[in-house]
Amino acid sequence: MNEESRQAAPDPFAYYDRLRRLRGFVDQHYAEAITASTAAKVVGLAEKYFSTFFHQKVGTTFGAWLRQYRIAKAKELLGSRNLTVSQVAERVGFRDLSTFIRAFKKRENLTPSAYKKLVRPS
Repeated sequence: MNEESRQAAPDPFAYYDRLRRLRGFVDQHYAEAITASTAAKVVGLAEKYFSTFFHQKVGTTFGAWLRQYRIAKAKELLGSRNLTVSQVAERVGFRDLSTFIRAFKKRENLTPSAYKKLVRPS
């Protein structure tokens, strides 16, 4: 798939009602523990079918998508509020600080602290 095709592809969350419902649920509950089982119930599918459906439509696993979603929320908080990294991690649903730091660094290629300094120089 070339770059033009990728840009023209519709947003699966706008196209599929089940995914729209799930996004709405996650928008309201992302700071809470959300399992694939919970997500499946939200969209009215069996967990095994939900995992397949989600991966086929979105192109990644639900867990990976949720992690990415939470990191995007963390970036907003790190850039706009005077919160510690551990406060941000907790507010976006990471229960373990080292897991948050590892996930953030893997996704953004820098630590949350380095990101915060970059976007909010003192």
